Amino acid sequence: MSATKMFVLSAPPEGVEESEFHQWYDLHEAELLELPGFRSAERFHLTPLRSSSGDPLPWTHLIAYEIEGPFDVAWDALRAAVDAGQMYFPDWYPQGISAAALGELLTGPAAPEA
Repeated sequence: MSATKMFVLSAPPEGVEESEFHQWYDLHEAELLELPGFRSAERFHLTPLRSSSGDPLPWTHLIAYEIEGPFDVAWDALRAAVDAGQMYFPDWYPQGISAAALGELLTGPAAPEA
């Protein structure tokens, strides 16, 4: 198992059906997994439990990409593919809600016991 994952939280923009969102994400996930450094992906539908403010969470989906090797290699490959127009983004994509974060597996005393 890789020690690095890239997490992307997202939600389809208003007016975009869930099925259309998933259809695009199926393609997007496959495109990313063709790039160097992107080893696997798991996608989840989120059911909010609570937020500290009490406000609803803006995200409805999470995808976790497992990164193999240095993250910079994967990130540079992704940026190059996007900049070269090699990845498809629908017209509605800029109106979507998303956030990304990089996660490193904890080891030592802070890590949960197996």
